[in-house]
Amino acid sequence: MAYSYQTIGGEKTNRLDFVKEYYADYSGYNDIKQGQVANNYKYNEIGELTEDVSEDMTLDWRYGDHKLNEITRTDQNSPNLKFIYNPLGVRVAKIEKPRASGSELSDDNWIVTYYAYDANGQLMATYTSNLYDTPNRETSLEEQYIYGSKRVGVMKSNQTVYDDGAIPLPTDPVVDLHTLRDSATIPFQYWSVLF
Repeated sequence: MAYSYQTIGGEKTNRLDFVKEYYADYSGYNDIKQGQVANNYKYNEIGELTEDVSEDMTLDWRYGDHKLNEITRTDQNSPNLKFIYNPLGVRVAKIEKPRASGSELSDDNWIVTYYAYDANGQLMATYTSNLYDTPNRETSLEEQYIYGSKRVGVMKSNQTVYDDGAIPLPTDPVVDLHTLRDSATIPFQYWSVLF
């Protein structure tokens, strides 16, 4: 594999121009493919990647904090992605907008990934939801992050926490969260109360 970098005013930069892959593509890997040509990667004036031609995507960045706002795909079927941040600039959600034949599908096909953090700002869990799909709304706990003095692992949960059904909340202010979690699903509007 060889890397070629762009030049500005005759000076080399750290902006990647294209990658030459010498080995055959392997379909089992989702990595750089053969066939990139000059100007495969395009950047804005401050060096943020704005386009990857070989991956058929354009990237839009937020003003101010320069966080990734949206990825728009230009091929036929790859999903568009939209990122949502809280006022402190921490990513709290990713919306995957599936596409078919080059067109974005309606919002009942969208998948939302929510990120839950602890008080120190460490990612604690991710939830995947299709809350826009009216007859089949469901939210699942996908991953729980395990920490010691630093992150030591990820537990893949794939546990449904909401399936468009309602459960009665306990009237006792002291709630055994493990019993509640294991016994039924939790309506989305109560997450902030329970967790």
